[in-house]
Amino acid sequence: MVRILGDLEFYDKQAEGEGLRLELANLKSKWASSEAGLRQRLAVVYMELEAVRREKEEYQKGHVLNQLETVALGNQVSALKLDIASRREPIVCEQSEVVGQLREENLALRRQLVSLGGLKYGPGGPKPPARDKLKQAARDIARLTRDKQQLIAIGNRLRAQLQTSELEGTLLHSHQHTSSNIWNRCHNLKRIVPVFPIWLMTGRKMVLSVAG
Repeated sequence: MVRILGDLEFYDKQAEGEGLRLELANLKSKWASSEAGLRQRLAVVYMELEAVRREKEEYQKGHVLNQLETVALGNQVSALKLDIASRREPIVCEQSEVVGQLREENLALRRQLVSLGGLKYGPGGPKPPARDKLKQAARDIARLTRDKQQLIAIGNRLRAQLQTSELEGTLLHSHQHTSSNIWNRCHNLKRIVPVFPIWLMTGRKMVLSVAG
C-alpha cells in the first residue's frame, strides 16, 4: 500500500514537472518573439534618429549660410545707403540731350510742313508723311518728359527714405531693387525713342533724310 502511494506521488510529480517544462518552453518562445519585435523597433528608432541628425545638420548649415547672406546683403545695402546719402544733388536721369534733339527735330518738321504744305498738298488732299512724323515726335517728347519727371520723383523719394529710415533687411532690399530699376530705365530710354528724321545741309539745298 505504501509502495502504491509512493508510485502515485512520483507520477504526480513527474506530470507536474512535464507541465512546468512545457510552460517554460512557451514562455521562452514568447520572449524570443518579443525580443525580435523589440530589436526591429529599435532598428527603426535608430534609423529615425539618424535621419533627424542629418536634418539637424542640414538646417544648421542652411542657417549659417542664411546668416552669411544676410550679413553680405546688409553690407551692400549700407554701402548703397551711404553712397546715396552722400550725394547732395537730386538724382536726375541724363536724358535732357535726347529731349532737346527731339525738340529740334520737331521744330524742323514744323518748318518743313509750312514750306511744303501749300506746294504739294492742297486742302482735302492726302496728309503729308512729315505730319505723321511730327505727331509721333510730339507724342514721344511728351512721354519722355513724363518718364523723366516720374524717375526724378522716385529717385528723390528713395534718397530721402534712405537718409531718414533705419536699415531693415527686406525693406532696403526692395529699395535696392527699385534703385536698380531706375538706373536701368534711364539707361534704356534711348532704346525706347525711335529714330526721327535728321536734317542734312548740303550747300544751299536742304535734304530730308528719314531713317527706318
